[in-house]
Amino acid sequence: MNAIFTHDPKAVPALAADVRMTENTGQINVGEGVLWRSKVEPTTLKIYVADPVAGQVALQARLTVQGRDTLAAIRLKVNRGKISEVEQLHAGNIAPQAVELLTTPRTILTEDVPPNQRVSRDVMFRVANSYSQQIDTKIFAYMKRIRPRRALILDEQKQTVGTFPLFIHDGTRRGAAPEAPPGMLQNLVTMETFACEAGRFITSRQRRS
Repeated sequence: MNAIFTHDPKAVPALAADVRMTENTGQINVGEGVLWRSKVEPTTLKIYVADPVAGQVALQARLTVQGRDTLAAIRLKVNRGKISEVEQLHAGNIAPQAVELLTTPRTILTEDVPPNQRVSRDVMFRVANSYSQQIDTKIFAYMKRIRPRRALILDEQKQTVGTFPLFIHDGTRRGAAPEAPPGMLQNLVTMETFACEAGRFITSRQRRS
């Protein structure tokens, strides 16, 4: 992020020869894209998810891009000490009243959990990957499926799971998402962070694209 803020690709840690980078699902090169070529500044909203076992780390944040509030998610995959994947998601048009709620992250997403209160990686993965209850209960009747779910980052210290699911919205159904015109299938990639508290998971969706 410091490299992005200073527009200095050379400040990025070591990259693999075949590094793959995407911005809002489109493949680009490091140093290209909106975040690299705009004036980007941090805010107080920062949520980190780190998984040394899988070599994955991600940041969910509210940034200002060209002076406009923007939700962003950045994921890195590291292999043998070099970055092999960079995934960036961002979206603006944040309602002013929402900015007030995007100032300080909830402590459940930022603080370590005592070892005796943690669940295993397997439990974290299975619970986060089973995220489909809202579809089954018809709360989101317009949502056809979530595929793939991509529960990628298991932060054992914070008991959080960083996921990058693909939501498929079926515009032909009643109650379709407002942004999807009638008859239109709309796919949205998002980052969601699940936090485990007292044996249950709470989700925090910070960014959609």
